[in-house]
Amino acid sequence: MRLNILVLDGSGSVGQGGFNKIKATAAKLTASMGPNVNVGALQFGGPKINRDTYPEWGATAEHEAQYRNFWLCFGHPYALKEWGYKDSKPNDVCGQKWETVLSNDTAAVEKTIADAPWLAADMTFTHVALKLAGEEMRFGRGDAQSVIIVITDGYATVRTKAVAAAQEVMKKSRVMWVPVNVLNEAAMDPAEFAEMASDPVQDNVISMADIATLDRTENVDKIITNFCPVIRYETTTGQPTM
Repeated sequence: MRLNILVLDGSGSVGQGGFNKIKATAAKLTASMGPNVNVGALQFGGPKINRDTYPEWGATAEHEAQYRNFWLCFGHPYALKEWGYKDSKPNDVCGQKWETVLSNDTAAVEKTIADAPWLAADMTFTHVALKLAGEEMRFGRGDAQSVIIVITDGYATVRTKAVAAAQEVMKKSRVMWVPVNVLNEAAMDPAEFAEMASDPVQDNVISMADIATLDRTENVDKIITNFCPVIRYETTTGQPTM
């Protein structure tokens, strides 16, 4: 049994067109997965800078701006202890959306990913997404091979937290990155992800030069080839499946 979670950047910087390419790529990856696999998909962003309900971003009649949603999603001990999420849902507050938790119905997962609306989030809280993906893996069998694939346009809002979260998740799961150029070519530099990717790094950081071509067959094949050691080709399509 294999467990694969696709973690998809839904931040505002990718743009609607870019997110369409990300989810098209994720859908193709899902379609390529063979038997004995459970797959999930998580779209991630971050807290909204205009949130006006608890935990709010800006000022209220009672206090000056405290950016409560930011600090809660950051994981600041004071915020968690003194404020907490109360009746709000942490994933909603932090701009994280499970399109689907782990499922063996890959056809249904593929369709759900293809139909997913873009979050257009204000921030990129990669560390929260990695934590959620790691927690979801705990529901799989103990002997299952698990892989987390993150498709992103680059920089996390809080890089130190993303590094720490990735290193924690890597204790039990393989973490692979697909950084893709949208606005900043430097953001797809493999060196930026070396601390956050499983070894060997060269097999787990697959940079893509242009988000406009991310979902091309040759690029999807490149991702498949790197994250699955056993590749077989369908005789009718010539496409690799895992």
